[in-house]
Formats: sequence, C-alpha cells, structure tokens
Amino acid sequence: MKLRKRMTDTFWNSLGSGIFAAVSFLLLIGVTRGYGVEKAGSFGVAIATAQLMYRIGIFAMRQYQITDLNHEFPFSAYFSAKVASSLISLVVFSFYVIIDEAAKEEFWQFFWIFAFYQLLSIDDLYQNRLFQENRLDKAGISKCLVIGGYLCSFFILSICRMELNTILAVAFFVSFVISVMNCPHDLWREMVFVRDNSVFRAMEMAFPAFISNFLFAFINSLPKYTVYYFCSREESGYTNNIFMLLNVVELVGNFIYYPFIPDITGNMAKDPGKVRKLILRISAAIISVGCVMAVFMYSSGIMVFDFIYHKDFTGYIFEIIYTVSICGVLVALTALFYWIPVILREQKRLIRIFGAGTIAALAGCVCGSLKYGIRGAIAGHSLAVGIMVVLLLRFFHVWWSGNAGNETA
Repeated sequence: MKLRKRMTDTFWNSLGSGIFAAVSFLLLIGVTRGYGVEKAGSFGVAIATAQLMYRIGIFAMRQYQITDLNHEFPFSAYFSAKVASSLISLVVFSFYVIIDEAAKEEFWQFFWIFAFYQLLSIDDLYQNRLFQENRLDKAGISKCLVIGGYLCSFFILSICRMELNTILAVAFFVSFVISVMNCPHDLWREMVFVRDNSVFRAMEMAFPAFISNFLFAFINSLPKYTVYYFCSREESGYTNNIFMLLNVVELVGNFIYYPFIPDITGNMAKDPGKVRKLILRISAAIISVGCVMAVFMYSSGIMVFDFIYHKDFTGYIFEIIYTVSICGVLVALTALFYWIPVILREQKRLIRIFGAGTIAALAGCVCGSLKYGIRGAIAGHSLAVGIMVVLLLRFFHVWWSGNAGNETA
C-alpha cells in the first residue's frame, strides 16, 4: 500500500511539476509558430519577467511550508505572507513597466502573462498545504488542472487565429475560474489576513532563501535579457527557444529528486549517511540525463527544433548542445543542492552563494553578448551557475563531514 501511494504521489507530482516547467516552453512554441521568431523575442522576455515576479510572489515560502511538518506557522500566517509578497510583486512589475520602453510597447502581453504567473503563485499556497499533509497526488492534480485549462484555452484560441493579447486574457480568466473551484473548501475559512508576529517571522525566515531564489531565476533569465537588448530581435527569439531546454533538464531533475525531499528532510539529523547516498545517486541520475539529451540533440536536435518551431535552427547546433549538456545540468544540480541549506535553515549562506553567481552572470552575459552574441551569453551563464554548484557542493561536503564525524564518535 505504501509503495502504491509513493508511485501515485510521484506520478501526479511529476505531472504537476512537468506541466509547470513546460508551460513557458509550450507557449513559446505557439507564439513562434503562429506569430514569428521576432514576436517570440518579446514574448520570451515577457515570460522571463513574469517568472521573476513569480519568484517574488512565492517569496521562497514553498520550501519552508512543505518542510514545516510540525506546523510551526499556521496556514493564516502563510496566507498573509502571500498577500504581502503578491503586492510587492505588483509594485515591482509596475515600476519595471514604467521604466522599460519595450514593456510599454507590449504592455498587455506583459500584464496578462504576469497575472497568470501570480495566479500560480497563489495556487502554490494551498498546494503546499496538501504537500504538508502528504497528499502529493492532490497537489499535482490541482496544478495540472489550473495550468492545463490555461494551455487548452491558449491553443484553441490560437488555432482560431485570434489576437494574441485577447487569447492571453481569456486563458487567464479560464485558469482563474478553475483555480477558485479547485481550492480545498476547508481552507477558505483559514484564509484570514493576520498581522501578528508570526507573519513577520515567517517572511524574515524566508527572506534569505527568497533573495537566492530570485537571483537564481534572474541568472537563468539574464541571457534572454542581454541578447534582447544587445542583439537583434530575431536572435532574441532563437535564444528564448533554445533556453527552454534549461526547463526540460531541470524538469527531469525535479522528477527525480522532488519526491525524495521529505526523506532527505527527515534524515538530515537522523541518518546523514543516507542523505549523502541519496544526493549522490540523484546527482548521478541528473548528469546521466544531461549526457543522453546532449547525444540526442547532436544527432536529432536540428530536426526536432525544425519540427517543433517550424524554423531553421541549423546555425545554432552548438548553442543547443551546450545549453543541454552544460547549462541544463548545472542548473538542475543547483536546484537540487539548494535544498540542503534551506532544510538546515542555513539560508543566509545562500545569499552569498547566489550573490557571487549573480556578479559572475552579469559580467559574463553582458560582456559575452556584446562580443560574441548568443554564444557569449550562454557561456557567461554557464560560468555563473558553475560557480554556484561548486560553492553549494562545498557547503554540503562540510556539513556531511562534520555530521559523519559525529556519527562515528
């Protein structure tokens, strides 16, 4: 029975994580094929911006809420923190639109995508509650329904050749209705805005992880921004489509490690040796997947991209393989090892690690884009993520060495 539940949880959680990771990829396919590569350039930047605002919206509460097995904070505290972080996200987004001319030109496109990702941020609140209750299956089903409704609406209306902003607006309202209907009824009475100390303490605890989370998303988005602003719109469109491969590798990594997060959390103090074995096996699986995908892209990548996007990617085979084999694997490993400081509540270390990565990414992506175009931006990104992986590995090694010594003693 326990094995059957684990398989059900893994299936639905993987499907939910998969559709979330794939939504930007699928939307870009639809826009590239229906509206052209240049339109995909601005649309990709709109998605990248919405994803950054999404990071502000979730405020790294997910990691703490799903690992809060002893219910240190009530649901009302997490809900209140969500209201505050969503308002902050709206303010930051408004400021970005005011100062950026490109966002002003495509305001409704930027707005409707922003609204959809904020809806996903709010959905995340009660899906995490289900995760706390060990109902990964229900959490995954909830995510599938909301995102699936959005995607179905988007593609059905795209086939009808409707105007893009109208499609995005209708798709958002469909997903909003599904979200409201799908929210567990017993949670409505707990969605009470409170102003006590628990809300401040929850946000204060999550703040370092939020900063690192936001910086991680910023680093992964930076090549899209630098190519968009320093190169042509056509190159920007190709870059956005190629960088969707990062989501694919990270998605597979989520499939592999996410169901083991409760096991890792529970054994951090009890059995560090088991945690080390799990981490090493998961890391090996992620690297293996990256190698397989690199070989596949080398042999069939151009054909696959031509089929998906109806565009010629012959001149970008190096960028495709490099993004999968180097950038993708490093991003997936960073996402995995990120959990260790979070579980140990050593989140302040994350700010230093991701701060170093951000500095490297800014220097590498800006200089690389100006001098070498897309290749330079991708190389700058891999340098930054590589630095973060090394620093996270060092943190994990130091923690395990200290605890292994205590076990032996």
